[in-house]
Amino acid sequence: MLHIRGEGWKEIKLGMVFKDDKILNKDKERHIITDKDYVGFFGSAEEFKKMLFAAAVKNGFMDVKEVVILGDGAAWIWNMANELFPDAVFILDYYHFEEHVYECANIVHPDDEVNKKRFAKEIIDGFMSGKIDDTIGNMKPEEYSNKVVSDKVGELKTYLKNNMDKMDYTDFKDKGYFIGSGAIEGGQKHVLQQRLKLAGMRWSKGGAQYIASLRCADKSSKWSNVTDIIYGKAC
Repeated sequence: MLHIRGEGWKEIKLGMVFKDDKILNKDKERHIITDKDYVGFFGSAEEFKKMLFAAAVKNGFMDVKEVVILGDGAAWIWNMANELFPDAVFILDYYHFEEHVYECANIVHPDDEVNKKRFAKEIIDGFMSGKIDDTIGNMKPEEYSNKVVSDKVGELKTYLKNNMDKMDYTDFKDKGYFIGSGAIEGGQKHVLQQRLKLAGMRWSKGGAQYIASLRCADKSSKWSNVTDIIYGKAC
């Protein structure tokens, strides 16, 4: 979220494209993606979609054996992914899943740390062990007399049902896929926030987009493309 003059806080979208063979220490927690292509856009999902697809084409997605889309639970992300990459494997970011579970646990057991952790652990462990149907089936929002609690549990259950096809984490890990979007979350910080979200900053839409595009080029190791354009224009 960036502060736009006269409009307040507005969202800037960031995507990242990379290939499986460009990862060092892939089987370790602290891995390194050696070649990645960032796409940053301040505007609609429709326009961002075009930029992301162009980056995927440029990085050769038409020639790879499998495409994997990893994202959070936002509906627009999956609508876009379904349109652009209908045959891809879709994975809901594990940490967003965990965040939703603990958010619900805080409502169910606000003053009971032991039962709060037990509630969350049962759901998370169920998904991580492949017992997805059983775990969802064991959630009984109607058993809670407090309407706020019942509604929250029902909301979580619906969220899990709607995304269960993207949450077979056991199978994903067995196949060597990433289940967490740490790389793109980190990108939000070091690609965008370090330059665009400093204390007191206010932007125009155009100014924010110009800087975001330059930052994406720099952090994608494509700064030479920028200098080529600059010197080409100068000639």
